[in-house]
Amino acid sequence: MNNQQPLIAIIGATGATGKYVLQGALERGYAIRVLARTPEKLSHLKEKVEIVKGSVDDVEAVKQLFEGVTVIISTLGTNKKPNYIVEKGVQTMLQAIHRLKNKPRFIHMSAVGLGNSIQQCKNSWLWTFIVKVTFPLVGREIFADRAEQLIIADKHVKWVIARAAILDNKPSRGYITRLAHESTGKMFISRQDIAEFMLTCVGDTSFDEKAISLFSAT
Repeated sequence: MNNQQPLIAIIGATGATGKYVLQGALERGYAIRVLARTPEKLSHLKEKVEIVKGSVDDVEAVKQLFEGVTVIISTLGTNKKPNYIVEKGVQTMLQAIHRLKNKPRFIHMSAVGLGNSIQQCKNSWLWTFIVKVTFPLVGREIFADRAEQLIIADKHVKWVIARAAILDNKPSRGYITRLAHESTGKMFISRQDIAEFMLTCVGDTSFDEKAISLFSAT
């Protein structure tokens, strides 16, 4: 690993979006540490990536992951019931950060529609239709997630919240950034583009202490 580069910790590195973060971090030559419940899934990268065995609900493992890192990137997302929300994982991450003398910056993937970005969704007929369909199933739980609130309320952590529009697996199309009070963009975005934005924030602190909505550029 190149010690001149920042050491970053990735939560969710084997997930649908996290794999793009990991790939992009490797391309940038970053020193990388990841949390893996099953380290064997990343055995092909053991010469390039430091792997900490554990899960996001284990505060000791998460603290080990964060020790000495410059930036944390979390792509922790919703899962099958009962893991619809990421709030519990964020609680554990914040607890682990609080135990560190030198606290890393925290870049967290969220979703357009959470917090004060709800109006951007209400301006989209597509989002309104999707929510009408999904709310009876999982929507109410997802949009009741307090993860963002916990991060924003924490005065001891420098953070960026990256709110993704509806994620797809298409190739990168570029992205546009909006604050919650600004206009809505296209309601889809590539996972690769969300990863690109989060990695850009490793070296660019201009988005610190901001919740940014991200939409596809084309």
